[in-house]
Amino acid sequence: MQQKVKDVFELGAINDAFSRELYKKVRNSAKKLDNILKTEERLKNKEIKSTSDIQEKLSAKQALSQQVDEIIAVYKMYQKALPSKETSLVAENVET
Repeated sequence: MQQKVKDVFELGAINDAFSRELYKKVRNSAKKLDNILKTEERLKNKEIKSTSDIQEKLSAKQALSQQVDEIIAVYKMYQKALPSKETSLVAENVET
């Protein structure tokens, strides 16, 4: 999941406060989701026993996955709404 986040959020392109905030939220959610996936694997391999805390953590998997997808969708819409650098330069040249 974290690789998916890195693929969407180009670290060099995160240059404004809104993008940084979205990246921070999606990165934290992706870390939690990866931790849940590791816990599921450990349960499957019977390395750990299921407890109420673990079951509570596992129940958050779907919500976290949806949250990551929603944040990525918002970021993509935001990037589309931003004027590209080329468009901005053309607009500046036309105005002068």
